[in-house]
Amino acid sequence: MAVRQQHHSHKMDRHAATSEYWHPVLGIGAAVLVIAGMLGSALYLAIINHEALAAAVFRGTGIATVAGAFLQRKKPEEPPPPPPQQQNQRKKKK
Repeated sequence: MAVRQQHHSHKMDRHAATSEYWHPVLGIGAAVLVIAGMLGSALYLAIINHEALAAAVFRGTGIATVAGAFLQRKKPEEPPPPPPQQQNQRKKKK
């Protein structure tokens, strides 16, 4: 029973470490795809003589980029734990 629990615990730790790396990578990849799609749409609209719509989509791309930058901010790191206190049992004699 304990061996199974330990195996499960190790498996969950590996999963947490892997997803800690891949979640930001997937988020950045999705953001790049969205921005590329918006730029492509703006270019296509400009080519077919819908300049006003192309400008609106292009401005939306800028807004999405700025919003993405705010969302991508890393959460503040936790402060390091305080050093362990040494318990000195000896009392200084005067």
